[in-house]
Amino acid sequence: MPELTHNQPIAGSALAAMEIYLARYTHWDLDTFRAEYLDHLNPAEQQRLAAFKNADASHQFLIGRVLLRQCLANKLQRAPAQFDFLTTEQGRPFLADTALDFNLSHTTGVVALIVGQHPQVGIDIENTHRGGALLEIAERFFHPKEHQSIRALADASAQNALFFRLWTLKEAYVKAMGSGLQRDLSSFYFSLGQDFKIDLQDFLDNHAQTHCQMYQYRLWEDFICACVHIGQQETNQSVTLFTLNEQLETTPLAIAPESQSRG
Repeated sequence: MPELTHNQPIAGSALAAMEIYLARYTHWDLDTFRAEYLDHLNPAEQQRLAAFKNADASHQFLIGRVLLRQCLANKLQRAPAQFDFLTTEQGRPFLADTALDFNLSHTTGVVALIVGQHPQVGIDIENTHRGGALLEIAERFFHPKEHQSIRALADASAQNALFFRLWTLKEAYVKAMGSGLQRDLSSFYFSLGQDFKIDLQDFLDNHAQTHCQMYQYRLWEDFICACVHIGQQETNQSVTLFTLNEQLETTPLAIAPESQSRG
């Protein structure tokens, strides 16, 4: 894939690695963005956009769909509005006529897109300042080993950090598998070692466990992101990250993963 440079549009061509695009939209002129890119969406997506009552949810949906369609258009040499997405039985969108897989995630302030080779990629991004009863969520939904590892930390900020590291990994994993949150989150667990290595134990799917690559990134001060690739063979794919402005121009983001597991 050609190297991306500052203020270069989303590039086309084949993928040599997984690509993550990060749209930090807080300071975008979103009215202008909507006017310029609304025609990227198909009629059903435009109807869905118009139905949102929450402004931020509306912005995230619009940015995510525009980003996805523009990225695929550049890579597959088609107009953004021409793509007709199919969905799996679990509701996961895909394209039938391409070797590319993709997944979207969003949190307050950022929309994230991952694009990779088939068969499966998943991504989750979270704002770590999001409130909520995190320990209660972990106790209810996580594997006991994960919940206990969070409880074992005496400092509340350390508990918060570990919760979001585990949450993003778990959500990215089930999204890559195509099951989403229909999968019992306690049926597998992650261990995070001192050597920055991610270990996975999946009690239901040994293939996914042994063919899974995981990367986790600390982004800016408030965000954490995890991405997962599940392959058919034990191959390693690297990850490249880019930020975007409201003209969808990309800037490479040179950042090493906070932790990872490569097969």
